[in-house]
Amino acid sequence: MIDKNVIKKVMIDQGAKGVDIAARLGMTAQGFSNFLAKKHYTQQDLQRLADALGVVYVSEFRPK
Repeated sequence: MIDKNVIKKVMIDQGAKGVDIAARLGMTAQGFSNFLAKKHYTQQDLQRLADALGVVYVSEFRPK
């Protein structure tokens, strides 16, 4: 499951700051902070975020 800690790790790995990602998403810094505070993200949210971070988001089923 992807939560804000996973997103923050990717941001660190990519050297991205919240204010920069917010701008790429057309949000204010506060709007992005509110976005990160969500408990659940839609597939569309995650795809837009991946595009803004310059990474690939893949949703898949894996065997247990």
